[in-house]
Amino acid sequence: MIQLNHIHIEYDKILLNNASMTIYPSQVTLIQGRSGTGKTSLLYQIGCISKKISCEYNYQNLHLHQLNEEQLALIRKNDIGYVLQDYLLFDHYDVLGNLKHACMLNDISKTEEELQKLLQTVKLHISLHQRISELSGGEKQRLAIACALLKNPTILILDEPTSALDVKNERLIFQILQDIAHQQNIYIIIASHSYIAADYADSIYQIKEQKLIANKQEKTEKQASITRRKSISQHFYHNYIKHFQKAYRFMHVLILLVFIIAVSSLCISYQIIENNILMNAQLLDRMSYNQLFITQNPNNIYLDSDIKEITSKPSLQNIQSIYPVYQYRATLNHIDHYLLPIYEENQFDNELSQMNPSQTHYNEIITSPSNYQNLIPFFYDDQQFQLSLGNNSEIFHLYGLFKENFIPPFLYKDSHYLYISHHTLETLAKEKQLPVVGYTVFCKNLTTLNQVKQTLIKQGYGINNQFQKGDELYQIQKDLNFLRLTIVIIIMVLSVFSLCILFHHYIMIRKKEFALLKINGLSQKNIYYLIHYELKYFLFYGYFIPSIMIIICLYLFKLSISLYMLFTIYGIMILLWIICYSIHQFYISRLTPEEILRH
Repeated sequence: MIQLNHIHIEYDKILLNNASMTIYPSQVTLIQGRSGTGKTSLLYQIGCISKKISCEYNYQNLHLHQLNEEQLALIRKNDIGYVLQDYLLFDHYDVLGNLKHACMLNDISKTEEELQKLLQTVKLHISLHQRISELSGGEKQRLAIACALLKNPTILILDEPTSALDVKNERLIFQILQDIAHQQNIYIIIASHSYIAADYADSIYQIKEQKLIANKQEKTEKQASITRRKSISQHFYHNYIKHFQKAYRFMHVLILLVFIIAVSSLCISYQIIENNILMNAQLLDRMSYNQLFITQNPNNIYLDSDIKEITSKPSLQNIQSIYPVYQYRATLNHIDHYLLPIYEENQFDNELSQMNPSQTHYNEIITSPSNYQNLIPFFYDDQQFQLSLGNNSEIFHLYGLFKENFIPPFLYKDSHYLYISHHTLETLAKEKQLPVVGYTVFCKNLTTLNQVKQTLIKQGYGINNQFQKGDELYQIQKDLNFLRLTIVIIIMVLSVFSLCILFHHYIMIRKKEFALLKINGLSQKNIYYLIHYELKYFLFYGYFIPSIMIIICLYLFKLSISLYMLFTIYGIMILLWIICYSIHQFYISRLTPEEILRH
């Protein structure tokens, strides 16, 4: 027996308020009422299709209103059959295809002989291979009843089963339903406004003024038999997806194509940008001296300032070389000149307006055009001159002159200066016992230089970074990295947007199918698992095809790919798959059978 108490159904208005009804097995129970009074909504409550059971629902000593979604899904799967107003038949299948589809939905297997016998039960004498479009309205409805009876339900629910039929077919349908109820000892519950239905009903309820009025009721002592309830098998998921891959092949190919294009675009653009960044990094490294001048005080970072002795040599990693720096001035032609070091790592050729490479072993000097005038008295030929900078007099070779706008990074302003070998300068400084006022550090590349710079700043040292316009070069490098990130984000956004549109359309054309799945006993969790099972195919092909494309491109264009980039690409693929799964879940979580069937 089914007992429903305190039924409350409300949408825009209250349809039923504190109503009750009792339904007996082996009977046809008819629910009558004008359109909009809540007949269909009451059927959704009885069939556990509604999002929430809003009554006390006792069925065969089970309190259904206390069950969770998984338990209710099991009841729908095993105990309840549905025949809805629009038949829910698939026109692209024949009769056999619709019956097999119903078998698949219910995870059961039937032979063609058993299916033919079932058709005879509903007085349907047609070929299993007849097309749905060739059937009359009455034949379609009887086929829908046959599909619902496939799982041997204890409860059969029908919503306006004869609304589009003539009187003859109406009587035939109601007679079949009466015979099934009495012979198979099951509950048959019909919502109908047909006056003919009352002739075949054992119990009649009418919805009037938010109440259920029992106009006719025959009690029975019979008990409906309940078959052993089975949960969804793994075999069902495999067969279902295999079946529906054919039905939605075009959409599957389209979604997979967008997925592959998205992944491939990311791979190609990432590789192009990575190569561009590598080329620019090499260019920046060539432009940069990768040199820093370290002092004790952040406020005194130039040799022509009040610079003090540095008390400790910084301990650094990832550097190429480190040299002591001295504040040394020499008087030439009554003018003080700063002596600045030339290191083996220095490449000044691009900064020179004139170059005179030496063919001798003499020390080389580089200076400015203005300082050159101060050296003229010391020349004894075109390029060599003799200077007394320390205890001894030495011969120097003028290697070249800097461009007019060149200011040595060691100096704050355009002072008088001479660049000489750091070895010579160290010897002179030691002769005069000059203190070390700083250190020059050379790094491997611009990236390492900026890392070292940040480390020194944290340790409180003064940093002179004017040798390569490091901040500007570092900004260029940051801009390139930002460009890479921007392009990746744009491609990701476009990909996700395209996938959202496709999946929305995909879900919309499948919403009737998802409603059927829920009606036939799949819980929200089961449907999520079905999606996961389905998306595994997308994941496999979405990984496999781009991977093959990447390998071919690497081989044809003789490119290499870093392990970091490889993991990044596959990480993006996984992220896209997670997004696809989340989009599926989002759309499906918003679909309820009740809303789908109402529209």
